[in-house]
Amino acid sequence: MKLFIKCFAIFITAFLLTACATTKNYQVMLNHWQGSNIQDLMKSWGYPDAGAKLPNGNTVYMYTRQQTFIAPPTPNTTPTIINARGTPLAVSTYNGEFVGGQEIPMTCRTWFEVNPQGVIVNTRFQGNNCVTNNPNRLTP
Repeated sequence: MKLFIKCFAIFITAFLLTACATTKNYQVMLNHWQGSNIQDLMKSWGYPDAGAKLPNGNTVYMYTRQQTFIAPPTPNTTPTIINARGTPLAVSTYNGEFVGGQEIPMTCRTWFEVNPQGVIVNTRFQGNNCVTNNPNRLTP
Protein backbone atom coordinates (compact mmCIF):
# COMPACT_ATOMS: atom_id res chain seq x y z
CA MET A 1 0.00 0.00 0.00
CA LYS A 2 2.90 2.37 0.74
CA LEU A 3 4.24 1.75 -2.76
CA PHE A 4 0.86 2.65 -4.24
CA ILE A 5 0.75 5.91 -2.29
CA LYS A 6 4.29 6.76 -3.39
CA CYS A 7 3.46 6.09 -7.09
CA PHE A 8 0.25 8.08 -6.80
CA ALA A 9 2.10 11.03 -5.22
CA ILE A 10 4.65 11.04 -8.04
CA PHE A 11 1.85 10.99 -10.64
CA ILE A 12 0.00 13.89 -8.96
CA THR A 13 3.21 15.93 -8.70
CA ALA A 14 3.97 15.42 -12.40
CA PHE A 15 0.39 16.36 -13.28
CA LEU A 16 0.53 19.57 -11.25
CA LEU A 17 3.82 20.61 -12.81
CA THR A 18 2.29 20.39 -16.29
CA ALA A 19 -1.20 21.59 -15.35
CA CYS A 20 -0.53 25.15 -16.53
CA ALA A 21 0.61 24.02 -19.97
CA THR A 22 -2.38 24.77 -22.19
CA THR A 23 -3.31 25.08 -25.83
CA LYS A 24 -4.50 28.62 -25.05
CA ASN A 25 -0.97 29.53 -23.98
CA TYR A 26 0.33 27.84 -27.14
CA GLN A 27 -1.95 30.01 -29.30
CA VAL A 28 -0.82 33.15 -27.45
CA MET A 29 2.81 32.14 -28.07
CA LEU A 30 2.06 31.64 -31.79
CA ASN A 31 0.30 35.01 -31.98
CA HIS A 32 3.60 36.65 -30.95
CA TRP A 33 5.12 35.35 -34.20
CA GLN A 34 2.54 36.95 -36.50
CA GLY A 35 4.13 39.93 -38.23
CA SER A 36 7.65 38.57 -37.62
CA ASN A 37 10.11 37.52 -40.29
CA ILE A 38 10.37 33.81 -41.09
CA GLN A 39 14.16 34.02 -40.67
CA ASP A 40 13.69 35.00 -37.02
CA LEU A 41 11.37 32.01 -36.52
CA MET A 42 13.91 29.67 -38.10
CA LYS A 43 16.68 31.02 -35.84
CA SER A 44 14.49 30.18 -32.84
CA TRP A 45 12.74 26.95 -33.96
CA GLY A 46 15.26 25.59 -36.45
CA TYR A 47 14.47 24.54 -39.99
CA PRO A 48 10.88 23.42 -40.65
CA ASP A 49 10.02 19.79 -41.34
CA ALA A 50 8.10 20.64 -44.52
CA GLY A 51 7.00 23.54 -46.68
CA ALA A 52 4.56 24.14 -49.53
CA LYS A 53 3.79 26.97 -51.90
CA LEU A 54 0.16 28.14 -51.82
CA PRO A 55 -1.89 29.32 -54.85
CA ASN A 56 -2.02 32.84 -53.36
CA GLY A 57 1.81 33.10 -53.52
CA ASN A 58 2.35 32.53 -49.81
CA THR A 59 4.35 29.63 -48.38
CA VAL A 60 3.36 27.39 -45.50
CA TYR A 61 6.05 25.93 -43.24
CA MET A 62 5.25 23.02 -40.95
CA TYR A 63 6.97 22.00 -37.72
CA THR A 64 6.23 18.60 -36.16
CA ARG A 65 6.98 17.64 -32.57
CA GLN A 66 6.51 14.02 -31.53
CA GLN A 67 7.04 12.39 -28.16
CA THR A 68 5.92 9.24 -26.42
CA PHE A 69 4.51 9.45 -22.91
CA ILE A 70 4.55 6.26 -20.89
CA ALA A 71 1.65 6.18 -18.46
CA PRO A 72 2.77 5.10 -15.00
CA PRO A 73 1.91 1.55 -14.03
CA THR A 74 -0.71 1.13 -11.33
CA PRO A 75 -0.97 -1.58 -8.70
CA ASN A 76 -3.06 -4.59 -9.66
CA THR A 77 -5.79 -5.00 -7.05
CA THR A 78 -8.67 -7.36 -6.50
CA PRO A 79 -11.92 -6.25 -4.85
CA THR A 80 -12.57 -8.27 -1.72
CA ILE A 81 -15.54 -8.28 0.65
CA ILE A 82 -14.63 -8.64 4.32
CA ASN A 83 -16.76 -8.87 7.43
CA ALA A 84 -16.11 -5.87 9.65
CA ARG A 85 -18.00 -6.39 12.92
CA GLY A 86 -20.93 -7.98 11.14
CA THR A 87 -21.00 -5.44 8.31
CA PRO A 88 -19.79 -6.34 4.81
CA LEU A 89 -17.02 -4.00 3.70
CA ALA A 90 -15.47 -3.82 0.22
CA VAL A 91 -11.68 -3.41 0.16
CA SER A 92 -9.02 -3.69 -2.53
CA THR A 93 -6.30 -6.27 -2.07
CA TYR A 94 -2.93 -5.62 -3.72
CA ASN A 95 -1.78 -8.64 -5.75
CA GLY A 96 1.92 -7.75 -5.80
CA GLU A 97 1.88 -6.84 -9.48
CA PHE A 98 1.63 -3.65 -11.50
CA VAL A 99 -0.39 -3.15 -14.67
CA GLY A 100 -0.35 -0.39 -17.22
CA GLY A 101 2.64 1.48 -18.50
CA GLN A 102 1.02 2.04 -21.90
CA GLU A 103 2.77 4.22 -24.45
CA ILE A 104 0.77 7.28 -25.46
CA PRO A 105 1.92 9.09 -28.64
CA MET A 106 2.05 12.87 -28.21
CA THR A 107 2.20 15.04 -31.34
CA CYS A 108 1.96 18.67 -32.33
CA ARG A 109 1.98 20.05 -35.87
CA THR A 110 2.33 23.80 -36.26
CA TRP A 111 1.94 25.69 -39.53
CA PHE A 112 3.21 29.18 -40.29
CA GLU A 113 1.90 30.94 -43.40
CA VAL A 114 4.43 33.40 -44.79
CA ASN A 115 3.86 36.04 -47.47
CA PRO A 116 6.35 36.64 -50.34
CA GLN A 117 8.12 39.30 -48.27
CA GLY A 118 8.94 36.67 -45.61
CA VAL A 119 6.45 37.95 -43.00
CA ILE A 120 4.38 35.47 -40.98
CA VAL A 121 0.73 36.25 -41.69
CA ASN A 122 -1.07 33.26 -40.15
CA THR A 123 -0.51 30.35 -37.76
CA ARG A 124 -2.33 27.10 -37.07
CA PHE A 125 -1.71 24.03 -34.95
CA GLN A 126 -3.14 20.56 -34.44
CA GLY A 127 -2.40 17.70 -32.05
CA ASN A 128 -2.62 16.49 -28.48
CA ASN A 129 0.69 18.05 -27.39
CA CYS A 130 0.39 21.66 -28.62
CA VAL A 131 0.85 23.21 -25.21
CA THR A 132 3.18 25.56 -23.39
CA ASN A 133 3.13 26.80 -19.82
CA ASN A 134 4.68 30.18 -20.67
CA PRO A 135 2.85 32.10 -23.41
CA ASN A 136 5.58 34.77 -23.43
CA ARG A 137 8.25 32.33 -24.64
CA LEU A 138 8.87 32.19 -28.36
CA THR A 139 9.39 28.42 -28.45
CA PRO A 140 7.15 25.66 -27.14
